[in-house]
Amino acid sequence: MLSAINYHRWLPVLTLLAIWVVLISQGRLTYSPSIAGPELTSQANSTTESTTETPRIVIVYSYTESEKSRENLQYFVKFGLHRAADFIFIFNGRTDALREVPKRENVQIVTREGTCSDLGAHGEVLRGNNIWKQYDYFILLNASVRGPFMPYWSSSCWSDTLLSKITHKAKLVGITAKCWPRFYVPSMVWATDQTGISLLLDASLGRSHSIFGGPSELVGLSGCYDTLHSAAHAEMGATSMITGAGYTVDVLMASFHKIGDAGSYCESTTPGVLDPLREGDYFGSSIHPYETLFARTTAVMNSLSVENLSSWMEDSGYSSYLRCGV
Repeated sequence: MLSAINYHRWLPVLTLLAIWVVLISQGRLTYSPSIAGPELTSQANSTTESTTETPRIVIVYSYTESEKSRENLQYFVKFGLHRAADFIFIFNGRTDALREVPKRENVQIVTREGTCSDLGAHGEVLRGNNIWKQYDYFILLNASVRGPFMPYWSSSCWSDTLLSKITHKAKLVGITAKCWPRFYVPSMVWATDQTGISLLLDASLGRSHSIFGGPSELVGLSGCYDTLHSAAHAEMGATSMITGAGYTVDVLMASFHKIGDAGSYCESTTPGVLDPLREGDYFGSSIHPYETLFARTTAVMNSLSVENLSSWMEDSGYSSYLRCGV
């Protein structure tokens, strides 16, 4: 027990302590560190809610019936679908492949005549009901490729990998680049944003000459392309639509980034090589699907490698629903 002398000595301290306890219990006094670095803030300063809206993403998949296309669609449905984006599947021409697509709240199916090529189909659907104005980011792909292929050690969402390459300057992202007859980004897989999609849909842009067409013909997503030549001309012109507006393009293919600009890259490629996706035509080797997320399934590709990776993806239990979140 405190003596009378000690009690009077400690009375001011005990009084202050009692007041401090009362203020704490009433929430009128909070602790804030006296010295805080740039990443250390008090609880009181960290309760402000973010007002940033989640960007709206749509992934549009164009399908035309073939044996390989059916396999690629089945693969994409199994490993590509997730909840963090809306999906639109376009079925061109006669097919029963609609049954491969599950009924989901964020999945829409569009059926149409088998006209206009994949590029024309993408443009037609995006213009319908002004769908293109309802989203912030876009991924357009077709059934000529299989993917996504994600390595075991990666925890990334495949669509985020593509969309993360879109910047204030880069408005069209693909998986590879071609240099014949001029530099352009092939359209098997494209990613873009609201700025890029508005350019690609603009019928007044990108008019230029190529060996497949002239400046009077539409390009990008602005027209209907019913011949191989018109589709090829439209595909090449799409890159011009972006660069002509003062923006740049980007690709996942690693070799492009040893230099980083189209002219220098094309000068570095092997003469006579038309497509880096062809077996053995990637600087003397073959491009790996982990480098580009998707692989084209044609006779000139290493089908054994693609089939092995497809099997291993399934064996690993990969799920975009887990990787990509809600």
